Amino acid sequence: NKIIKGDHHQGDIDLQSIDRALKVICGGESWSAKSFRMLEEAKNKPTDVQLEIVSLIAKSNDDLRQEVFIMQMIHFYKSVFVDAGLPLWLKTYRILSTSGTTGLIEVLVDSTSIDGLKKSDGYPSEGGMRKYFEDTYGGKDSRSFKAAQRNFMLSLCGYSIVCYLLGPKDRHNGNIMIDTRGHVINIDFAGIRSHKNEKQS
Repeated sequence: NKIIKGDHHQGDIDLQSIDRALKVICGGESWSAKSFRMLEEAKNKPTDVQLEIVSLIAKSNDDLRQEVFIMQMIHFYKSVFVDAGLPLWLKTYRILSTSGTTGLIEVLVDSTSIDGLKKSDGYPSEGGMRKYFEDTYGGKDSRSFKAAQRNFMLSLCGYSIVCYLLGPKDRHNGNIMIDTRGHVINIDFAGIRSHKNEKQS
C-alpha cells in the first residue's frame, strides 16, 4: 500500500535550480510529484491497483506511422552514439499508431516548447536564453549552470545530426522543447525531406 515517489536523477544540477526551472517550465510541480499526488489521492478508493500514471496525447486526422518510424531511427541513433563513445543526448518517447489517421503520443513531462518558455511569466524580458539559464541555474561559473549548459549543448548537437540526416520539415519554436535540466528535444516529425530529386555527389 506504499507509493514510492520517483524522480529523474538530478546530476550536477542542484535542487534549488530544478525548482526554479519547474516554476518557469511547468508551473512549479514536477511530473513525479504530480503523479505521486494523484496516486496518493486514489490509493484508498475501491478501484483496481494503479501502478503508474502515464500522460498521453490522442491525435486524430494525422498519420503517425511516419512519426513511429522517425522515433525508431532516433532510438537507433542513440545506440550508434553510445557505441561510438559520444556523449550526445537524444530523447525517445512512445508513439502508437492505432489507424491511418489516429494514434497516441506520450507527453514529454517536465518540459515545454521554446515558444511556451518565452511566453511564460518567469522568462526574462531581456537577455534571452542565456539570461534564463543564469537566472535559473545560477551564475556562469556555478556547477548547475555548467551542467545545464552542457545538457543544452549535447542535446542540441545530437538533434542537429539527426535533423541533418533525416531532414524533418517545419522546425520552429513550437516543436522544439526544453526540459528542466536544459536539454532540447525535437518533436512532431510529420514530414521529412524527400531525397528523390537531390543530386548524388
